[in-house]
Amino acid sequence: MKKFQFLKAGEEIKEYHALHAYVEEHYQEGKTNYLFVDEVQMCPKFELAINSLYSKGKYDIYVTGSDAFLLSADLATLFTGRYIEIHVFPFSFQEYCQYYDDISDKDKLFDEYAIKGGLAGSYAYRTEKDRTNYINEVYETIVTRDLVQKYTLPDTLVLQRLSEFLMDNISNLTVVFFPLVIRNITLPPILSDKKALITLAWDTLWLFLTIFEVCNHSGDREGMRAGYIAAFILMAGVWLVFWVARYLPVNGWIKAGTILIISCIWMAFTNDVYAYFAEHKKQLTILSTHFSDWTNHICVNANVCTLILIFGGIAGGGLLVYGKINRKRKCLK
Repeated sequence: MKKFQFLKAGEEIKEYHALHAYVEEHYQEGKTNYLFVDEVQMCPKFELAINSLYSKGKYDIYVTGSDAFLLSADLATLFTGRYIEIHVFPFSFQEYCQYYDDISDKDKLFDEYAIKGGLAGSYAYRTEKDRTNYINEVYETIVTRDLVQKYTLPDTLVLQRLSEFLMDNISNLTVVFFPLVIRNITLPPILSDKKALITLAWDTLWLFLTIFEVCNHSGDREGMRAGYIAAFILMAGVWLVFWVARYLPVNGWIKAGTILIISCIWMAFTNDVYAYFAEHKKQLTILSTHFSDWTNHICVNANVCTLILIFGGIAGGGLLVYGKINRKRKCLK
């Protein structure tokens, strides 16, 4: 590393013209010039400067930044065919053992790894409190800053609850494999034809228990109430579709048409129903329909809901009519 000459730049190059000019000014003939740009998303239109520098063929360029701002889809758009993506992951247990190669007790290392995790930056801190604070800061940076800024999310609370739910259920395979398990076991005769019903009942119970666990852990009583309302509305539609598919005594075409119509109505009005029970607010989203305006998010939601109702109703109605015609044909035969 002593053979390298390092140049550092800061706030003054957070504009892509300035970035390009700074790099060109410090180019050295006859030497390998490496360009490292960290947190590149802080420079608006940085891709213009990087592409221009790349085209000159004089630099070995490395660009780093937040995953939220440098997703693969974004890179493919910004640097078409001109980049190699290098993923940086947290430490695996094998890498953790290499980091602490002075400790030979693998059981002890695994116990520590299960607590500390794979974020190597936390290993520099000596106390559990400092390590926890570091990991919390990383979480806050990725979830409540990067993702919220990139996608301009209006409600950070929902994102936080979702991330907490996912973290609480890491490696929880019960819900995933329950249908496979119950399908391959022998139940008493009275329940042998009700495996689908048992599976849906289990999933419903699991959903409500998960909401209770997440919200009770954080002490968010209001969030628990809102979660229960949302879950009840969600599962009401699911149970209605299940009942039609499983127990309605009609042919498959009529079932399909009925399910399609139910699903379209549920998708179009479920937010209105939630707003009524959770926020005591009477609203009808489709009243804001304005097909000439696709910029206002209220109009967009209303337009989409209306289109779902129209086309879903037409398609569902067509299936119902065909199903009835098909049933009459079979009766005549």
